[in-house]
Amino acid sequence: MQDLDTELLGALLSVQYAAGQRGWPMYILGGGLPSLPGQLSESRSYAERLFHYCMVGKLAPDAAAKGAVLRGQALDTVLDAAGGCAYFLQAYGRTLWEAASEKEITVGDARLAVELGTADLDHGFFVARWQRATPAERNYLRAMIQDGEGPSTTADLSGRLG
Repeated sequence: MQDLDTELLGALLSVQYAAGQRGWPMYILGGGLPSLPGQLSESRSYAERLFHYCMVGKLAPDAAAKGAVLRGQALDTVLDAAGGCAYFLQAYGRTLWEAASEKEITVGDARLAVELGTADLDHGFFVARWQRATPAERNYLRAMIQDGEGPSTTADLSGRLG
């Protein structure tokens, strides 16, 4: 939802507020980055009262593997590459079906799927996000890259950015 234009976001919030005041059943279900609650509040001062926020983190390995049609080292290859990120699992799952050469998915298929999925993410998702980022957001991302594969804490990033 963080990518909705300001006018549309404001309209949705206004309608949700009006429906709530009148007791009408109206729901907005959406997902977004951790910055979304702040964006909602900037759009409308009352927005923070309209929603219940649930933070979704990484999937545990058993949750990520639930329902998987591959097993063993092939499954481990995909799960390790995704690192618990549901979006990455979706990207790798899509390329896995394209990469599979037989009915049984092999470790080689899984490695190829991770390679293809990562390329898709690099050329689509990440490039598009970078191009839309403001100068301040790009500086923030540059500060995050110093953490490599590990998580970035707000305190560390604040210190790096002064």
